[in-house]
Amino acid sequence: MVLYSRYDSQKQDIRTLGVGNAGASNTVTVFGWKMGVVVAILDILKAIISILVIRYLFKNSDIFSLYLNGTSVILGHNYPFFMKFRGGKGTASTIGMLFGINYKLGILGVLVILSITLLTDFIALGTISLVLFFCICNYLSWVWKCLFTFSYFYCYSKYI
Repeated sequence: MVLYSRYDSQKQDIRTLGVGNAGASNTVTVFGWKMGVVVAILDILKAIISILVIRYLFKNSDIFSLYLNGTSVILGHNYPFFMKFRGGKGTASTIGMLFGINYKLGILGVLVILSITLLTDFIALGTISLVLFFCICNYLSWVWKCLFTFSYFYCYSKYI
């Protein structure tokens, strides 16, 4: 998605500006909210489409394969080989993975990162809170099989 931010009206390479990464948060810092939102949406769609393709190709895919796919998208975003392994932070790709696995988690993840970022005015704190939210949801899902997480559906859909 760095390609879009690279060819804006100012003709500047995002990787040479700001903190030097190619993600949406650096795009917000350098070019403003409008360009940052466009880059974030494209990064989110990248992860969603990838997970939907896996669900379509492998009808009986388990949650592990969806996680593996989402992790691969995040790693590919963070360390792209065609950009000398210097990519973004993977926040938008993580949100896209959450949306791809379960849209409820995606909505909650967006609310978490937006609320923390708007309250503190630090995108990094919003990102940390998103990762913490993701870890807590997985822990609760594993221990209690909560209704708001994806594993409840996957664990019990076989018996319904």
